[in-house]
Amino acid sequence: MSEIHSQTVSYVRDTMIDEQVPPVAEAGAIKWIRTNLFSGWLNILLTVVSLYVVYLALSLVLPWAFGGVWNAGSLTECREVLSSFYKSSHGGACWAVIEDRWLQIMFGFYPPELYWRPILAFALFFVALAPVLFADKVPGQLIWFSLAYPFIATWLIWGGAFWAPVLAAMGFVVGVLVLKVLGKITGPIVANLGAVVAALLWWGAIMGPINDGLNKMVGGARLESTIATLQEEADRLPREVAEMEIISEEQAAGIADAVAVKNGMLQAMAEIRSEEFAIESQLEPKEIVLRRLVGAEESLENLVAILNEWDGVPTVASDASEADVSKAQVASDRASGLIQDVSGLLADSIADIENDTVEPSVVAAEMVATAAVGDPSILTDADTLVAKATLIDPLAALQERSQGISTRSSLDDIGALRTDIMAVIASLDADIATLSSILDKVIASNVDDLVEPQAALLSQMGNLATLRDEATVVAQDSFRVSTAQSAGRSFLSSLMTLPDQEASLPDLREQTIALRDALPRNQRGLIAVSQLPNDASSDEQAALSGYLDAQSNELSTKASIADTYVELGRVGLRPIDSRDIGGFMLALIIGIAGIVLSLPLGILLALGRQSHLFIVNKICVTFIEVIRGVPLIVWLFTGSLLLNYFLPPGTNFDLLLRVIIMVTLFAAAYIAEVIRGGLAALATGQYEGADSLGLSYWQSMRLIVLPQAMKISIPGIVNTFIGLFKDTTLVVFIGLSDPIGFSNLIRADTDWNGIYWELFVFIGALFFIFCFSMGRYSLHLEKKLQREHR
Repeated sequence: MSEIHSQTVSYVRDTMIDEQVPPVAEAGAIKWIRTNLFSGWLNILLTVVSLYVVYLALSLVLPWAFGGVWNAGSLTECREVLSSFYKSSHGGACWAVIEDRWLQIMFGFYPPELYWRPILAFALFFVALAPVLFADKVPGQLIWFSLAYPFIATWLIWGGAFWAPVLAAMGFVVGVLVLKVLGKITGPIVANLGAVVAALLWWGAIMGPINDGLNKMVGGARLESTIATLQEEADRLPREVAEMEIISEEQAAGIADAVAVKNGMLQAMAEIRSEEFAIESQLEPKEIVLRRLVGAEESLENLVAILNEWDGVPTVASDASEADVSKAQVASDRASGLIQDVSGLLADSIADIENDTVEPSVVAAEMVATAAVGDPSILTDADTLVAKATLIDPLAALQERSQGISTRSSLDDIGALRTDIMAVIASLDADIATLSSILDKVIASNVDDLVEPQAALLSQMGNLATLRDEATVVAQDSFRVSTAQSAGRSFLSSLMTLPDQEASLPDLREQTIALRDALPRNQRGLIAVSQLPNDASSDEQAALSGYLDAQSNELSTKASIADTYVELGRVGLRPIDSRDIGGFMLALIIGIAGIVLSLPLGILLALGRQSHLFIVNKICVTFIEVIRGVPLIVWLFTGSLLLNYFLPPGTNFDLLLRVIIMVTLFAAAYIAEVIRGGLAALATGQYEGADSLGLSYWQSMRLIVLPQAMKISIPGIVNTFIGLFKDTTLVVFIGLSDPIGFSNLIRADTDWNGIYWELFVFIGALFFIFCFSMGRYSLHLEKKLQREHR
C-alpha cells in the first residue's frame, strides 16, 4: 500500500455504529418461542402434541372447576342447581362442601372459639423462621425468639399454665449450664452426656414437683372465689342454654322457610322447562329401542357368522371326537341363544314404543305448543315425526318373522330379516334426530325465560348458606355453653370434696403402708394377684388384693387432688386434648416437628456413621439401616400399638407425641444418608486444612466441614422434608384425623355422601402450596450459597 493511500483511506473505525433494533425473530417472546418450542421438527411435533394434550385436559377441567356450585347445603342441592343450568350431576364441581367444611379440614375438632390460638402459632412460625431462612435481612437478636418459639407454639396449641413451657425450657438451660461447667473440667463426651442427664433429671424429677407446687399455691388462694364463680355459672348457664335453644328453633324455622322458597323456585323453573322434559321423555325410550334394535341386528350378524363357519347347522359326524362334539354343542347353544335374543329384543322394543311414546300430533299439540309460538319451525319438525303405528307395525312383523328363525333357516331369510331391521333402525334414528332438533329449539326458546329465575336461585342459595352459617355458629355456642355447664358441675363437685380428699390422704397412706408391711418381702413388688405362685393360699391372695386395692385408692385420690389443683391453679390458656387436633393443622404439627427435630438428629447420625469410634459407628449404622429398611406405616403402627407394652403400667403416652417421635426418627435416618453424601463429596483437603489450623473435631465440623456439606446436601435435604410432609397423611391409618381422614368423615355424612374430587383437590392444593414453597426456597438458597463460576 502506498504512503499516499495509507494517509487518505481510513481503515480503522473511529466512531461506534448506533445501536440497532434487533430483528423481530431474534428478540423477546418470539425468540424464546422459536428457541424453546419450535427449534426443530421433533421439537415442533412435541410442542403441538403437548399443546393438544393440555387443551384436552383444560377443556375438561376448567368448565368443571369454574362452573361449580359454591352455595349449597348438600350434594343433592348442588345437583339441583347444576340441573337448573343444563349441567349433569358431574358437569360442575360442588365447591359448597369446601365452603361448608373447610374449617374442619383445616382445624379438625379444635374448638371454634379458640381458632385464634393455632392461627397465632402459625403466624409466629414465620416470624421464628425469618432469622433462620433470611439471616441477612432480619436482626440477629430475633434468633432468641426462634429458640423460644417451640415452647410458645406448644403452649398456644395445647394450652395450660403459662409456667409449663417456661419450666420445660429451663431443662435446656440446665443442660447448657452443666455442659459449660463440665466442659471446663472434663472432655466433650462426658460434658455432653452430663448435660443430657441433667436435662432429663430436670424434666423427670424436678419439673413435676415444681409444677404441682405452683398449681397448689395458686389454686389454694383461688379456691373460695372459684367455688363462688362456679356456683354463679351453675345458675346462669342453664338460662343461656335455654335462650340459645329458642334461637336455634327460630333459625331452624327460617331455614325451613328458605328451603321452601328454594324448592318453589326449582318448581317454577321445572314448569318453564316442562316441554323440555316432555321431549326428553320421548327421546329416552326411543334411544333404548334403537340400542335394542342394534343389538338384534348384531345378534343376527353373529348368527350368520356361526352358520357360515359350520356350513349350516352346527353338527358333527357320529364318529367325531369328544372335543368336536363339545365344540358343535357350544356353537349350537350360542346360535339358539342369539335367536332368542333377537325375538326378545324385538318384543321389548314394541312394548317400549307402545307404552312410553305418544303420537306426533300429541307432541305438536301438547308438548311444544308454547315453544312453537316463538319458533314455528318446531311444528314443522313435529309433523315429520314417525307415527307410532309406522314403527310398531314393522316391528311386530319383524318379531313374528324372528320366531320362525332357527339354525336350519336359510342365510337368505336371516339376511332379509337383518336388512328389514336395519331399515327400521334408519327410520328410528331419523326420528330421534328430529326429536333432538326439537329439544334443542325448545331449550333455545327457554334460555331467556330462565335467566332471571337462575339468578334468583343463586341469590336464594346464598341467603340459605348465610342462614345455615348463622345456625352453625349458634349451635357451636350452645354446645360450648353446654360443655362448660357440664364441666363446671363436675369441677364444682371436685372442689367441694377436695378438703375431704386431702384429709383422707394420710389415713390412706398409713393403710397402704400397713398392708404392705404385712406382706412377705417377695410379694411387695407384685402388681397383680395373678403373679402369685399357683400354690398360694387364699389368705395370701386376699392380703395382696387388699394391698393393691388400697394402693390404687391412694394413687387415684392423689391423682384426683393433683388434677383438681391443675385446673384450679391454672393461670394461662384452656387445655386442649390431642384428640381434638386434626385436619391440616395436624399435618402441619407433625410435619414441622419432624422437620425441625430430624435435621439435627440426622446430622449427628451422619457424623456418627463416619466416626472412628467402633461402638458409635455401629450404633448409628444399625439405627439407620433398620429405620430405612422398614416402611413408615409399620413404625407408625409400632408407635401407636406396641410402644405402650414397653412402658410402665398406667403410663399415658400421648398418641400424637408417639407419632411425632416415629416420624422424626424415620426422617432422621434419611437425612443422615443425605448429609453423609455431602460429607463424602468434600475433598480430603478440607479435613486436613481444619487439622492444620489446630481445630478440634467439633470446631472443624462446625466451622469448616458441615457448612460445605450442608450446602451440597440442600436438594436432598429439602426433598426429604417434602416427602416427610406428604407422608403425614399416613397417620389416617392409626386413627388420627388428618385431612384425608376428615375427607372420609365428611363423605360419611349423608349430606355429602358421594362427593370425592372436590375434597381431594382442596387438600392437594394445600399440600402443594407448602411443598412448592419449600422447593422454591431450596432453589433460592442454592443460588445464594453458590460460589462456583459457571
